[in-house]
Amino acid sequence: EELVNDACNMTFAIEGCGFDNNACCPLEYSDSATFGDGICNGGLSATSKCRFDGTDCNNFKNNHPTCPFDDLAGRDGSADVILGDGVCDGGVYSTVECGWEFGDCAEGQIGQDLLD
Repeated sequence: EELVNDACNMTFAIEGCGFDNNACCPLEYSDSATFGDGICNGGLSATSKCRFDGTDCNNFKNNHPTCPFDDLAGRDGSADVILGDGVCDGGVYSTVECGWEFGDCAEGQIGQDLLD
């Protein structure tokens, strides 16, 4: 019953319990040096179960509440994106719902730095 309630119970936040049946952030993300470092990293770390990269993505999430973080996390390339760093990684988060990668991309842009 504890493993099917969608609430993260740290007792079961281990690989053998499927990180509490996927309710918890896997340790490979939460123990990473980039987790909670002040930089919003894309991918699984930017999901609700990983507390939006240890709160690094809260500003992004608050400004773009319709960005489907949890759905985008599994897409190829999502983990390679740093959101709001001025570099348009293109693709995954480059949508109107995600603020064109949190301002890194212009509408329809894929790749390259934004020029001043």
